[in-house]
Amino acid sequence: MLQAMFGAFRRLLPGGATPVLERREIVRVECKVPVVCIFPAGGEMNGTVIDMGMRGVRLETKQKLKKGNTVRLLRPDGGPVECLIVWTRPKRFSDDFLAGLQFIDSAENLRASWIKGTLKKLGFTPGRIKEKRKHIRVPSELRAALVSTAGDELCEGTLVNLGIGGALVALPVEVPSNVKVSVRIDPVAHLKGLELPCAIRSCRKNPRSQKFEHGLRFEDQDNDTVKQYLNVLMKSV
Repeated sequence: MLQAMFGAFRRLLPGGATPVLERREIVRVECKVPVVCIFPAGGEMNGTVIDMGMRGVRLETKQKLKKGNTVRLLRPDGGPVECLIVWTRPKRFSDDFLAGLQFIDSAENLRASWIKGTLKKLGFTPGRIKEKRKHIRVPSELRAALVSTAGDELCEGTLVNLGIGGALVALPVEVPSNVKVSVRIDPVAHLKGLELPCAIRSCRKNPRSQKFEHGLRFEDQDNDTVKQYLNVLMKSV
């Protein structure tokens, strides 16, 4: 089911061959799934899975987890999943913490766990991937800029990630959300540069990079050139 799910997403893009396993790992499903964290030494803690992928999850908790430790994630609708804590950090603008967890359980246990059923409940079955594609983002380091309606570049920065319905762009300054803009992305591979009208939906300052990360929503939510960009970016990761 999991392989069919990501194969269906891949076929939305031009040249729809199924990506290799390493490329599937970058595809994440945004969600909000409550779980119970069970620790090897005893004790438990509530948490929330905020995105899921082929190899693991991103978890939000009230207390910081320890990198390198293991934890089992439990839900009432399936068996637990054993995970390795790969990274942890404070959540921006919050007292909570985030952690990246990698599945280390056997394939048999994963099939019997709550993962498969949860993905189905999220609508991520092969027949409904198209409805959920706006949640899938592919990382990038391409140059990007916000452009005024007159075609002038307001600010130059970096494309952090790209999805069919929008993008995240890091800029050295904050651009007000009421400014009408387009995003201009540098050419990649055989493709010409991409320029799309968009709305600024959010802006947060990254404490590490000190850049302002602007969440953009494209006016065209089903652009063929964006699909071609995604296809190229997935091959390059």
